[in-house]
Amino acid sequence: MRDMAKIVTVKSAETIPGKDRIVTLTFNENGYSVLGDKGIVPGQQVIFVEVDSLLPIRPEFEFLRARCYKESLDRFLIRPLKMCGTISMGIVFKTDILPARRKPYQSGEDVSGILNILKYEAEEEVSTKKTKLSVFAAWLMKHPATRPLGKSLRALIRKKDVKAKSPFPISLIAKSDETTIQNFPEILERHLDTPCYATIKMEGQSGTFLFDYKNKRVGKFFVCSRTVAYRTRQKKEGAGFWDLADTYHIPDVLQDYYKKTGKLLAIQGERCGPGVQKNIYRFPSSRLFLYTARDLITNRYLSWQELADFSAVSGIPTVPVISEWVNIPLREIISSVDQADAVSRRCFAFTPDGLDYHYQLKPKEKPGFEKNSIYYHEGIVIRGMNQEFSFKVKNPDYAFWFS
Repeated sequence: MRDMAKIVTVKSAETIPGKDRIVTLTFNENGYSVLGDKGIVPGQQVIFVEVDSLLPIRPEFEFLRARCYKESLDRFLIRPLKMCGTISMGIVFKTDILPARRKPYQSGEDVSGILNILKYEAEEEVSTKKTKLSVFAAWLMKHPATRPLGKSLRALIRKKDVKAKSPFPISLIAKSDETTIQNFPEILERHLDTPCYATIKMEGQSGTFLFDYKNKRVGKFFVCSRTVAYRTRQKKEGAGFWDLADTYHIPDVLQDYYKKTGKLLAIQGERCGPGVQKNIYRFPSSRLFLYTARDLITNRYLSWQELADFSAVSGIPTVPVISEWVNIPLREIISSVDQADAVSRRCFAFTPDGLDYHYQLKPKEKPGFEKNSIYYHEGIVIRGMNQEFSFKVKNPDYAFWFS
């Protein structure tokens, strides 16, 4: 379970002009700024709950119903909040909502399980096309006399869909879930002198493409979303990833690369395009942008240079790399969490020459999010040149808009 709720110690509580009840809080254990109650003071322990957390229905959380209740999940979904010029990337609660126990709660302790707080996972993208069978089942459900038959038919459809899915193959490659630097500032201290590179954090869906590999034998090709493996092609679930495999001829590409180099790769990339995360890049069709690859035989991740070489021979583009931040020590990009906000504010723009992923703002220009030509990116991702580490730096303005 992802630690979405932690005990933290308040570092500062800055007053907000014109606001008598709220202050801007920062913490010793992470790099977030959050709006909180004015009664909270520096040195006090509180519960920090990260954005994209799902809170259960409890009396202590009922004040969130008007703004945060998500009916489909019957929980409260925490999203970024902008007020008084501050983007609040979470919410805080006093520790008195925790159950009493003999052992004191410690700063840094995960209390997600204790409070039954979960991480929100966007529903897996599925094709919007409905099969004739599912339409017929829906029609049966409308009439009391045929409803039992409709329920049975739906159960058969779901059973067929489940057979096509399986858990993500973590024994072959890790799920894509980059650490946010605001959650893990210690990584900076460990790798400040490690050569690294930075790329744009593309807004889309994570996809994994690979052949099964077990007992030194190469099995069948299959595709994965961030959490689910789709072993066979279906009309609905996983269809977008299978379509990408066809578009980029991924099975053939991986086989050819294996024959020539002896490396059996599992590749991961961001799927962007129609029907995916608002398609902010306005792509007319789905595209794939590589960000990592692992050799299943040696269990080794490719370095940045190896990934770039594979991209060149395969024709599958990598995520856009920030040229001025390649093969330099981490400290030259970011040496403290306080710098995270500044380095995350990269822009892209729709220009007469096409989509510019590295647009530089001109004087008085401001990025927008609706009916504009200049936009903020979601943020950036920083990795060691040899994959020693990786983390993402989120753009708070983008997070607030997208929510």
